[in-house]
Amino acid sequence: MKQLRKIETVALSGAAGPTHGIMVALDLDATDSEAAWVPELAEKLKLQFMISPPDTTLLLVTIIGPLRADALLPAWNALLAKDMVLRIFMGRLQRAAYVHGTPDGKQLAEGSLMPPAA
Repeated sequence: MKQLRKIETVALSGAAGPTHGIMVALDLDATDSEAAWVPELAEKLKLQFMISPPDTTLLLVTIIGPLRADALLPAWNALLAKDMVLRIFMGRLQRAAYVHGTPDGKQLAEGSLMPPAA
């Protein structure tokens, strides 16, 4: 992982009332392997979940830099299958997503990070 620019829990309000979300900003570079940074991100997320309020229901990961979107989800889902703690935290969320973009703000892809249905 080139750089984890920011990871924070923010207060949100919506139709169902107040809640919290975890926002992650991640910069990758061309030397990062397709999904080698996924385990490192998962460890940082587990720490953030532990210090976040229990009503945290959203996760948004923004990724800037080269990425093959078809490599991200298999690596993420394989990690979820092995990591019970991360799976429990993710199971508490109503929505978890990633957005992949360029440094100039162009959105290239987006997808769900929610655990696959059993």
